[in-house]
Amino acid sequence: MRDFIKSWDPCYFSNPFEINAAQNRETHNLKYRFIVHTAPMEHLVEQQGIFSLSPSENISTFDVISASIISHNKNYTYGSVGVILQVPQQNIMAVSSDDLMAETNIGNIHRTKHLARVFDADKTKVYEAMSPLERNGLLSQEIQFHANKSRNQKSPEDVLKGTSLARNELLLITREGINIHLGEKATGKIKVCGLFINNCEPSADSEHYAEFQGNKLLSMQEKKYIFIKHASCLAEKLNIPMLFLNGNADCGEIITPTLKKALLPKKDNESQSTAELFSLKLYKSIDNKKEVLSQFDLVT
Repeated sequence: MRDFIKSWDPCYFSNPFEINAAQNRETHNLKYRFIVHTAPMEHLVEQQGIFSLSPSENISTFDVISASIISHNKNYTYGSVGVILQVPQQNIMAVSSDDLMAETNIGNIHRTKHLARVFDADKTKVYEAMSPLERNGLLSQEIQFHANKSRNQKSPEDVLKGTSLARNELLLITREGINIHLGEKATGKIKVCGLFINNCEPSADSEHYAEFQGNKLLSMQEKKYIFIKHASCLAEKLNIPMLFLNGNADCGEIITPTLKKALLPKKDNESQSTAELFSLKLYKSIDNKKEVLSQFDLVT
C-alpha cells in the first residue's frame, strides 16, 4: 500500500507552467503527465464550478471526484475542457486503467441525474426518505468497494500502460484532514494549477447520438475558439497557465444557447481583458473562426 501511495507523489507529474512555456516556444515532441478533471464547456463560459474564480475551493465541496491521468502518449478524457490538478498522494483512493463507472454522486439528492450506472427518476424520493447518515454511508460503501480491490492500486506508469483507446479513472478524496491510508498523512488540499483543452473533433458516435436527439455538436475549431476567448481571461485572473493538448474526449459539446452566444464576437461597447484581446488576435478573422494562426497549432 505504501509503495502505491508514494508512486502518486506530485513530484512525478509535470509542471503545467513549464509545458506552457515550451508551447509558447513552439517546442515539439513535448512530454507531459497530468491528473485532470473535466467539465462542460458551458461551465467555462459561465465561470462556474471548476471554472469559477475559486476552483480549488469548489472541488473541496465534494467528498470525492473522478479524474484521469493523461500523458503525451495516452490522452483520453471525459470532456474536451478541464483543469489540471495538483493532488496530494494521500488523496488517491483507487485507480484503474479502465472506466470504473464509480457512483461519486450516490446518495446526493441534488445530483441523481448524474448517476453513472443507473438513471432512476424516483431516486431522489428514495434518498429523501433516508437519513443524512444513511445517504453518506452509500458513498462510503461505493468508494470502499473500489478501493479494496488490489487491481485498483496501481502506479501511474501501470495505469497508463493499461490505458487503451479510452479514458482511465482515478477516485480522489477532495476533503482535507481525513485519514484514509494507514501510516500516511491525512488528506490535503487538491489545487487547480492549469486549464486545458483536448483538441479533437467529436467522435462519430457522439455526432450520431446528438443528431438522433436533434442536437448539433461544436466542431474542433469552435471549441478552440471558445476556449481561447474565455479560458484566457480566467487563467489571467487565477494566474495559472492554459494548455492546448492533442487527445480524445468521450463526450461532444452540444451547442446550447449559451455556447451559440459564446461563438459571437463581443460588441464594440463591451470591454475585453488584455489576455482576451491577445487571444482574439490569434484569429485571422472573427468571421472565419476556422482559420487559426499557426502559433496555436497543437503540439504532438
